[in-house]
Amino acid sequence: MDTILIKTQTHEILKLVVPLADYYRLNYKDITDYEKRVIYAKHLLASEMIRIASFLYANDPSESDKTLPAIVEILKEIDKSTRYDKIKLLSEIELYIKNQPQGKRDLVIEELDPPMLLRVVKFYDSVFLTNNMYIVANYLFQILNLIVKQDGIVTDIEKRLLTRYQTILHESNEDLY
Repeated sequence: MDTILIKTQTHEILKLVVPLADYYRLNYKDITDYEKRVIYAKHLLASEMIRIASFLYANDPSESDKTLPAIVEILKEIDKSTRYDKIKLLSEIELYIKNQPQGKRDLVIEELDPPMLLRVVKFYDSVFLTNNMYIVANYLFQILNLIVKQDGIVTDIEKRLLTRYQTILHESNEDLY
């Protein structure tokens, strides 16, 4: 995995998303108090990495030794103030899975929803007629693609996740917000 490229892209996406998240937090009319506390660029991006890790882990725990270290490195780049390691990421994954409505360990890949990050970006794009959603969606897909392909083998579960993720990132999501 090209860590220099990922670090550079992550920093660029964070710079792009900061004003978008700030605008959403300050201007979206139906925002909850909880959302006001978490709609920050670092949190949105880190949450999406944890969500991806959760789906990978829940559907194929045997591959976690290959995929989780790469996600840890990305999380370290996103938020240098949080000391991410494999144990911290596994606890975040367990928390994510535990907080799912169905309460099951088997997160269904085909039921994966668009990330909150895209809702924030799309809201900004709709107001200012920009095309940041395309940039963010491509970054997210490239990251997932690099994570699953880093060991040179793409399992059926990873292939299904890539396919579903590509669909939700690049389809026209009218009800994102």
